[in-house]
Amino acid sequence: MEDFELESKSYFFPNRLTLFEQVSQSLSRLISEKKWRPGEMLPNETELAQMFNVSPGTMRRALKLLVDKGVLIRHQGKGTFVAEFSSNLYISATLSCSLITQKSMKRSLQNQICCFSRE
Repeated sequence: MEDFELESKSYFFPNRLTLFEQVSQSLSRLISEKKWRPGEMLPNETELAQMFNVSPGTMRRALKLLVDKGVLIRHQGKGTFVAEFSSNLYISATLSCSLITQKSMKRSLQNQICCFSRE
């Protein structure tokens, strides 16, 4: 069985990620590197937990995070699968639009604050 290592980055307190978020990012990276292709079934939670050297509960939370983001799809009694490419594209586009909207709102608020401070 192949073992995977989590990315070891030094995070400052506000950017610290929980273990399940780190595992989720590592799984996302492996999926983007084509370790598992769209429609392909992932190993079960226990096997994945052993591969990443984490508890099954941590792996379950990491997988749920990716299911919630639309990267993975779970079928009760069958397994966890990588979502089809088109649905991943949709999610990426949605997230990009959301980030653009957040940036433009931030700029707008900064402009308003500057205007009020001049008055």
